[in-house]
Amino acid sequence: MVQVQKLAPQFDAVLQGMQSQSVGAQQITETMMQLNDATQQTVESLRATSEAVHQLQYAAGDLQASVANFAVTV
Repeated sequence: MVQVQKLAPQFDAVLQGMQSQSVGAQQITETMMQLNDATQQTVESLRATSEAVHQLQYAAGDLQASVANFAVTV
C-alpha cells in the first residue's frame, strides 16, 4: 500500500506532462490550419494577379496593333 502511495505523485506528474503535450499538439494543429488558410489565400491572390497580367498583356497587344494602323506623315 505504501508503494502505491509513493507512485501516486509520479503518476500525477506523468498525467500533467501528457496534458501539457496535448495542449501543445493542439496549438500546433491550430497554427498549421492557420498557415494552410494563409497559403490558400496567397495562392488565390497569385491566380488573380496572374489573370490580371494576362489581361494587361492582351490589352497591350491590342493597343500595339491599333497604333500600328496609324500612319505618321512628316
